[in-house]
Amino acid sequence: MLALFFVGFNLDNHADLSLIFVTLQRVPVFFLAMVFFVLGFISALPFFVGPTRNPSKKENQKPSQSQNVIKSPEE
Repeated sequence: MLALFFVGFNLDNHADLSLIFVTLQRVPVFFLAMVFFVLGFISALPFFVGPTRNPSKKENQKPSQSQNVIKSPEE
């Protein structure tokens, strides 16, 4: 991991990052990619770690024998 940081910051690829009111000059592209990757990971994390929706126990129960019997119209 340390080698990746060393290579990334020494590639000399820079970009200007324009925010609404300020422009950051000569920001390393490697740093921008890492920051936006982490932000994407953090924003997706609640969808994977959030509460799970388990169906209620009533829906999981098998119907009993009396519920499976079809009544004839004469009854």
